This record gives sequence, C-alpha cells and structure tokens, in this order.
Amino acid sequence: MEITLQKLNELGACQSGIKWYGEQKTTDLAELLTLAIKDGLFKNARWLLSHLMEKQQGVLWACECAESVIGIYAAQYPDDDRPAKAIAAARTWISNPTNSAAYVAAYDAADAAYEAADANLDAAYEAAEAACAAFAYASTYDACASCASYAADSAYDAYAAAYDADAAADLRNALIWVGHDILVGNSYKPVTSK
Repeated sequence: MEITLQKLNELGACQSGIKWYGEQKTTDLAELLTLAIKDGLFKNARWLLSHLMEKQQGVLWACECAESVIGIYAAQYPDDDRPAKAIAAARTWISNPTNSAAYVAAYDAADAAYEAADANLDAAYEAAEAACAAFAYASTYDACASCASYAADSAYDAYAAAYDADAAADLRNALIWVGHDILVGNSYKPVTSK
C-alpha cells in the first residue's frame, strides 16, 4: 500500500508526522511502519494504521489488542468476565454491524467493562480499558479511529505494568504488524498474553 503526502494531509496528519514522512525514501506502508518502529514512533505508526482502516477493520484491530492482554485481567480477576464480554460483543458486531441486538449487547458490555476498569486500578485496569475501547468503537461511535489507537495504547500500558518495558515494546511492535495485516487483508497470528 502506497502512502502519499496528499493522503497524509487528507487524513489530518500532524506537521511533525508529515515532516518525518518527507524525510523517508519510501512510500510503502510496510516500509514506513518498519522505519517508524525503528525510530520509536509507535504513536505515529498506530495513528496511521487506525486512520487508514475501515470501521470494521479498526474494531477487529481493537479486539486483537484487547485480547492480547485480557489474560492479565483474567489472571487477577478470574470471576469477572465483563471485559471478555465486551470483546465478544465487539466481535459479534464485526460479523453483523446492522444487528441492533449486537449494538445493545456491545453498549451494555461497554458499561460493565468500564466499571471493571474503574474498580480495579492496577495492571488489569489497562487490559479492561483495551476491551472497553474495542467494543466502544463497535457500539458507540460511527467512526472513531482513536478507539483502535486507544486499545493499542492500553494493551501496551497493561503489559508495561504487568511485565517490563521490553516485553511491552515487543507487544507494541507485534500489534502494529497485526494492524498492518488487518488493513491489507493478510492473515495474521493473534498476539496473546504471557
């Protein structure tokens, strides 16, 4: 996939992102993502992916981000399935976005997952937040690329709180490639918690 300066402007990229793009010698998305990761520009890579995605792709990526860390939450709160239900509701919406029951289920799951996150202010909080973002994107917003970005950030924060910075960086980079593969229609291997 080719990324042009015109496309970045249409998407509303920030000036620092446009400047960085202008310094690169490629327009290929995969190569740009590789360079952004190398330069420590995860937020730029995450932003670009989320703004290029169609809504269903963004919800799928948010679900993948949330599922990569849901094990952290489940390990600490095995009797609380609210975040898992939020992810499941978002996945139901992906397969049938016109189903009003899926919308209602996702909305209800969102409230429950936010309550879970607010009640458990620890490493698991970020995992629950990632789940919330996944289903919030599906249920609440017509188009909210920031929800996919938020799920990726929350997954990173959950890993950083539960493990260490190196493990979190590895997860962050893996999630970028999952997002890339979802965007371009490649198969991918889901990222799971340790």
